[in-house]
Amino acid sequence: MPLADFVAPAVGDAFSRFGFSQGDLILHWPDIIGAQLAAHCRPLKLQWPRTSRKAPEQTPAELATLILQVESYAALDVQHMSGTILQRVNTFFGWRCIGKISLRQGPLPKTSAARAVRRPDSACLAQAQEVTADIEDAPLRAALIRLGAQVLSQK
Repeated sequence: MPLADFVAPAVGDAFSRFGFSQGDLILHWPDIIGAQLAAHCRPLKLQWPRTSRKAPEQTPAELATLILQVESYAALDVQHMSGTILQRVNTFFGWRCIGKISLRQGPLPKTSAARAVRRPDSACLAQAQEVTADIEDAPLRAALIRLGAQVLSQK
């Protein structure tokens, strides 16, 4: 059973408190809007319009507002890119559910820095080259050598 099957029920209630029916928008945020832009903003919540008790059916004009937390220095850039962000998020969902973006300025939580990738030693590289010597496709062989050398250096 995939790990995602366990994670979704565990975090579902937390996401739903902020208007996210699923955690996909938060989990895939850098993939949706791009890593460059995602480094300066993150989704805080989806604010859906309140429906009246007299008219419970929702009209197409009543779209959600995506509230983003934005680093103060990047707020103008994010505001300028809001049309692109709307388009990408709506494309991700597969329908036009978000009508506008609202920005909240403030510092983003610090993410852990990516680990520095160690270069494999020459013995691991030689062993990977030896194992892949029979592969004729040069780009595939080069990729497998890099992968193999990294795997062998982790032992």
